[in-house]
Amino acid sequence: MCVSPGPSMPIKRDGNRLLSRRAQRVSAGDGGPTLASIALDADADVGVSTNVGGTKEVVVTTNARGPVLTIANLLTIDLRGLADLGQNVLWRFRSASDFLFQYVPVLQNAPGLGSLLSPIISFTGTGSLAVQVDAVGAAVRIEIDGSFSIAADITRQFGVPSLGARAAVLLTKKHTESDFRVTLVINGQSYCVGVYGRGVGRPISTCPPGTVRDPNGLLCYPPCRSGFTAVGPVCWQSSCPAGYGTTAVDCPKPAAYGRGAGYPWKFGDGFNLDAAWARCQRDNPSTGCEQSGAIIYPKCRAGFYAFGCCVCSPQCPDGMVDSGVSCLKKSYGNGVGFPLGCAPGEEQSGGLCYTPCKAGYKGVGPACWQFTCQP
Repeated sequence: MCVSPGPSMPIKRDGNRLLSRRAQRVSAGDGGPTLASIALDADADVGVSTNVGGTKEVVVTTNARGPVLTIANLLTIDLRGLADLGQNVLWRFRSASDFLFQYVPVLQNAPGLGSLLSPIISFTGTGSLAVQVDAVGAAVRIEIDGSFSIAADITRQFGVPSLGARAAVLLTKKHTESDFRVTLVINGQSYCVGVYGRGVGRPISTCPPGTVRDPNGLLCYPPCRSGFTAVGPVCWQSSCPAGYGTTAVDCPKPAAYGRGAGYPWKFGDGFNLDAAWARCQRDNPSTGCEQSGAIIYPKCRAGFYAFGCCVCSPQCPDGMVDSGVSCLKKSYGNGVGFPLGCAPGEEQSGGLCYTPCKAGYKGVGPACWQFTCQP
């Protein structure tokens, strides 16, 4: 018998008859989940036979071009864009516990097949694909004949050969399991591969315990003492005295003032400065006087000191170094600094932070990998 199904021909395990010309599925029983479906445009041969004991067997074979194959709603293989493609689809159904679905294409050149293997393998050359679904589970085998390379971060983490000429990928899944198991065969050596995504990475922005981030840099330092602010590896005095200006490293002084020409010796004073002292003290009873060179000057007001003969400059507070026009802020070294890291409960990979992988897996960027065969 020859039929021409429409563009969708999924296959379902729920009886020994064709459901329709457009909807055939393989499932775990009446109303069960779909185990495999294939969308294609094909001519198919359908045969029905009665076995010993009265059971019936349905066999569907087809030759088609460019299908879209979906397995267990987890893996979709889109081969519509491949050139020079021929394949055979076989569906044999005896009972709900005895059935077989096979899909074996012949691929002369399969550039689109590489998307199935990313990010594990990039390759040039030819490839072949085989799919089988039965009562136990599903299996997909992809073979590569040509030059290929393994992603660099995977070769570094697991010692997998980075280059080769032959490779195969085998994906297997029992119907009772939630995901596929992956086996990677490189030049005859098998590697059991487990991989799952762990989300988008977060920027590295956390300081080690007991440190704080330099607001102007990317390192972390112990907190500065009270009244000090971190500027790189140095803690600087945070504020300046009232009336002073402020910069990152000093406190510019308020205006100085002059104390006049002073009280020099005059004709008629005798041969000493006693008369000059008397004149100064008479005119400045509240501040008093002092001698600078051969001239008597009124003392500077409280909070000022004599700078040279004639200028009174503001005094710097205790501990601050006087540079003349400003007072240098107090400071002390705060160590060499510590690099930023990931927050507790995260791990770093490259320049980002991720949730740690589950036991037995190693993180490489946003994916968790396992390259050890499990018993």
